[in-house]
Amino acid sequence: MKKDGRLGNAVTYQYSMLSLKTFTSKSNLQFSEITPNFLKEYEKWMVTEGGKSRTTVGIYLRPLRHLYRKAIQQKDANSENYPFSIDKNDKKYSIPSPRNVKKALMKAEIKLIYDYSPIEGSTEHFYRDLWLFSYLGNGINMKDICLLRYKNIQGDHIYFNRAKTANTKKNEKQIDIIVTEKVNEIIERWGVKPAIPENFIFPFLKEEISIEKQQAIIKQATKQCNKYIKRICKEIGLKSNVSTYTARHSFATVLKRAGANIAFISDALGHSDIKVTENYLGSFEDDAKKEIAKTLTDW
Repeated sequence: MKKDGRLGNAVTYQYSMLSLKTFTSKSNLQFSEITPNFLKEYEKWMVTEGGKSRTTVGIYLRPLRHLYRKAIQQKDANSENYPFSIDKNDKKYSIPSPRNVKKALMKAEIKLIYDYSPIEGSTEHFYRDLWLFSYLGNGINMKDICLLRYKNIQGDHIYFNRAKTANTKKNEKQIDIIVTEKVNEIIERWGVKPAIPENFIFPFLKEEISIEKQQAIIKQATKQCNKYIKRICKEIGLKSNVSTYTARHSFATVLKRAGANIAFISDALGHSDIKVTENYLGSFEDDAKKEIAKTLTDW
C-alpha cells in the first residue's frame, strides 16, 4: 500500500494489526482461532477497554475480514470456518455499521457560505473558495483538489480519476466536473501561474516530493480548510459541524432533493455501485420523508 501511495489505508492496517496484537498478546495468531465468539470478545474489549466507537471498531475489523478472505483464496484458511456474517440471518459475526450522522447542509445554509464576504485575498477567502469548489465540483475531496492539474481542464469540463480508487478499480470512469462561472472564478483567482498543462492548479503540491510529504501536505490543507469553514459558519450563525466532508454530502443531497436520478448522482460522485450511493444518502432520505409527512396535515 505504501508503494502504491495508499498511505491512509496503510495506516489503517497498521493500527488494526497493533490492536489485534494488544488484545491477543500473541505474535502468531491462527485463522482457525478467529471465531464469531473471538470477534465478539474483541469488539467488547475495544469498546470497554479502549473506548472505541462503533465506527472505529468497524475500521479495525475490515482489514482482518479482508485478510481472512484473501487467506481462503490462497488456501491458507478454511472457508467453512469463515467467521464473518454473509447473510443477516446467519449466526456469525457482523461488523458494526457506523451510525448515520447528518452531514449535509440545506441550500439556504450553503447560500450563507456562498454569500459570505471574507477579506479579499485572505487565507479565509482562499479556504472558503476551496470549500465551495468542492461543493460545486461533484463533492471532490481535498486530496483530489490538491492533485488536479491544468491538463485536467478540457474546455468547460474538468476530468479526473479519484485518487482513493486509483489502485482498486479497472477501467474506472473519469469524473466530469462542469466548469461553471463560479468554478472558473475560483481557478482564476487562486490557480498557480503559468497555467500550463503539467502544473498543479492549486498551490499545495510540487513535483518530486515523497508520497509521505504529499500526504502530510494534503492532511494539513484539509485541516486548514476545516478550521476556516468552521470559523465562517460560526460567524454567519450556522450551528452545523461543517467540514470538507460536508461539501461532498451536500452536493449529493442537494441533487437528490432536486429530483436527480440516483444513477446520475452515483456517476457524479464516482461511486462503484448505486447501492453505495443509496447507503450514502440513506440518512438524508429520512429527513425528506419527515418533511413530506408534515405536509399531510399542513392545512
